[in-house]
This record gives sequence, structure tokens and C-alpha cells, in this order.
Amino acid sequence: MMTPLSLSFVGLDKLSEAYGLAYLFCGIGVTVGPILIGYLYSILGTYEASFITAGLVLVIGSIFGFVSRCIRGQSRALTNTILIEDETHNPMEKTTNKKQPR
Repeated sequence: MMTPLSLSFVGLDKLSEAYGLAYLFCGIGVTVGPILIGYLYSILGTYEASFITAGLVLVIGSIFGFVSRCIRGQSRALTNTILIEDETHNPMEKTTNKKQPR
């Protein structure tokens, strides 16, 4: 699932960079997550807060992904509009009053 998502967000030309960043943040989560869960368990004596924290991180990440996708869609629509306007308005097509040779 990571490949199609990365392709849709960054495109093929920046796929390797997207993979690197994705695995960087996965590594941070894998390293910090168990330490945080162990700390919360030692303070509270239950894993309930750990599950709530994991759920909140998942929801916040989903919200960021959704907002990013919406912003990306709007910027693509704006880019397409600009390109269409540039194609229809070509300043090189100005007519001159010179007579054409026969």
C-alpha cells in the first residue's frame, strides 16, 4: 500500500525520497513507541492510555494525510488552469499589418 500512496503524493521522480522519509518516520515510531508505552504503563499501571495514545496518533496522521491530499488536489487544479490559460493566450500570435509576399 505504501507504493501507490507514495506515487499519488509525490510522483515517480521523487519516489525514492518519499520512501526514505517514510521509513525514517517509521523507524522513529518503532524506536520511541515501545519506550513511551512502557513509561505510560509504569506510571498508570494499565495499557489503556497506550491504546488511546496510539489511536490518537493514527487519527491525527489520517487527518494530516487527508488535508495534504486536498491541498495537493487544489494546487493541481490551479496548475492545470494556469497551463490552459497559457495555451490559449499566446503572445507570439499577434497579427501585424505587413503584407504577405505572393
